[in-house]
Parts: sequence; structure tokens; C-alpha cells
Amino acid sequence: MVKFNKANVIKYCKEVASQHDDWTFTSGFFVKKLNKWLHIKVDPRLYFWPQGTKNMAGAVLSLPLFERSLLKEVFGERDSYTFQANNYGLRKNSLIESSLFANDGSCSIALAKQEMTRWLAECEAAVAFDYDITSEDSIFNSVCKLIDMTFTDQKSVKLCVYAAYLGKFDFVEQHFMPYIQDTSKRKSEAEVKFAELLPEFKGRWQKTGSAIKPRKTVYEARV
Repeated sequence: MVKFNKANVIKYCKEVASQHDDWTFTSGFFVKKLNKWLHIKVDPRLYFWPQGTKNMAGAVLSLPLFERSLLKEVFGERDSYTFQANNYGLRKNSLIESSLFANDGSCSIALAKQEMTRWLAECEAAVAFDYDITSEDSIFNSVCKLIDMTFTDQKSVKLCVYAAYLGKFDFVEQHFMPYIQDTSKRKSEAEVKFAELLPEFKGRWQKTGSAIKPRKTVYEARV
């Protein structure tokens, strides 16, 4: 009987990715690199239980240049992705019962791989439906239509940091500053950090046309 333990499921994920052009499975994600600044990913969200492996697969957008620069400065570590896509189809149309790769014989290896293949197709469809991925600016405009700027989770502040990354400081002034200045609302560490870093981000943009922290030259690194 097939055992859907961690080692086997990860192996199947890698095998499925290898059978599809431009897809890889790395660091727990299915990844398709569209260009240097945009990757789309399937986050399988695998939970390894005695009765099998549960998944809560979701489609996400990863913006690597943004994630390893401003987003990392604000959140203190590099995030695995920036924004989520609508995952209704990914979860509604599962080919396996209860989204569980079960060890009781009800799920075969072939069916498990078919389900993983479905994730890749559903991910691309979800991203295409939610986002215009023509450019970083078009992604920003898409996200603005999807997110309510309520600052009840990380989505709002992430969008504001992304706005700063793109030099859209008017957007930050309009949405973030009234919120951060409202003393009646409790702020997260990331929100406070962003407020502290905002003048520096603006200064970099005014000086270089980019909010990304300049790399040190070889001479500066030695001093």
C-alpha cells in the first residue's frame, strides 16, 4: 500500500514539476519563473499526518527583487511570496477526497500526481484572472482592485511597501499615513518599521530613482 509520507510526497512533487516546462519544485513550492522580477508559485501547504498528507494548495505571486529588498527591510526576513491569488478553483476542484493523500489505499500515486498537475494549471488560471502581469506597475494596479486598505492583516502594509518600491509615495501618503498616525489603533512591528524607514526610502528614490538600498562598492566593503 502506498504511504504518502513526507519523503514520498516531496518526491512526487519534484517528479510532477520536472514533467512541465518552466516549473520546478524548490523550498516547498512549485515555482514558475516568468522573468527576474516575477515568479508564480503553488504553495501546497502540506500537513503530514499519520493517516496521510493533507494539502491546502494555493496560488501566489512572488516578486523576488521586491522581496529581498524593501520587503525584507520592513519585515526583517525575506518572505516566500508577496501576494495571493484567488484560490477558489484550486480548492473546490480537488480530485481527492478532503484534499488528503490518504494512506488507506483510496489514493493512488497516479491520482496524487494528477492532482498536483491540476494545481499548476489552476495556479496559472488564477493568476491570469486576478492580475495583469505585464509589468510591476500593472501588478500594483491589479492588487489595488483586490485589497481593501483596512490594515487588518499584512496585505495592506505589503501593498504600501510595494508602492514605495515603485516610487508611488502619494499612494503611501493617502493610505498608510492616516492609519499610522491614528493612535487609537494598535500597529504591528512591520507597520512601525515601515513608518521609520519611509523617509529613507523616499531619500533613495529622490537620489537614485530607486528605493532599493544601494550595494556597497568593493572599496566601501573593505573600509
